[in-house]
Amino acid sequence: MRRVLLIRSLIILLLIGIAGCSEDESISPERKFKVERVIDGDTIVLAGDRTVRYIGIDTPEKGEPYYEEAKEANRRLVEGKEVKLELDEEEKDRYGRTLAYVYVGDTFINAQLVREGYARAYPYPPNVKYQNVFSHAEEQARQKNLGIWSSRPQERKIEIAEINPDPPGEDRDNLNGEWVIIVNNTDTPVDMAGFTLRDDSDHVYSFGGFTLPAGGAVTVFTGSGADTPTSLYWGSKTPIWNNDSDTAYLRDSNNSLIDEYSY
Repeated sequence: MRRVLLIRSLIILLLIGIAGCSEDESISPERKFKVERVIDGDTIVLAGDRTVRYIGIDTPEKGEPYYEEAKEANRRLVEGKEVKLELDEEEKDRYGRTLAYVYVGDTFINAQLVREGYARAYPYPPNVKYQNVFSHAEEQARQKNLGIWSSRPQERKIEIAEINPDPPGEDRDNLNGEWVIIVNNTDTPVDMAGFTLRDDSDHVYSFGGFTLPAGGAVTVFTGSGADTPTSLYWGSKTPIWNNDSDTAYLRDSNNSLIDEYSY
């Protein structure tokens, strides 16, 4: 009998411990967490080894221009400090990271990084609660040519002219029916080596050694083929562009935004 009571007591204590751990890890509007270290411009690790990815923004990846500057800005804003977290529709991403809006006092860190030109607005449905805030902050940074938006004036005249996201038939059977047209409205050729084209889901096409002539245009097809002076091929095995809505981002070799096209 004593043994049965002992086992029951241990089970109860274990359940209490589990409940305590769950409550200890919960996120509430007033709860504060200490930032142990900064991973990069938009990712941090909290005490207790919780990794947090900032919602609604995107900073340069390692090896890209302004990566170190964005990481240092994030470190300046949060490292060693206590932060509050706010969740949106989805709490975690596929990597198990907590998706959150982060605050230090009255400073909205996600928006501050965009405002300073170290991050771009990056809608990731269904987590879009503050997307208008981020878009406005990005526009301010672009107008001031801050950080990643400090591109050469002539490059801003290169634009995404048209996207065909929904080809006839089944998309997977007609990958080259998906395409993006990019035009050079300047009076000089533009070396596009290091330029990238990406969508909202972060599929990326790199232009490599390609020069777009003055007044010229190039079509980037989703599927495979032989590149020519007017046609380039992504080489994707699956469709890239959403049929209903998406955004294309054209960036130069400094990761500065040259143009974006939404539909």
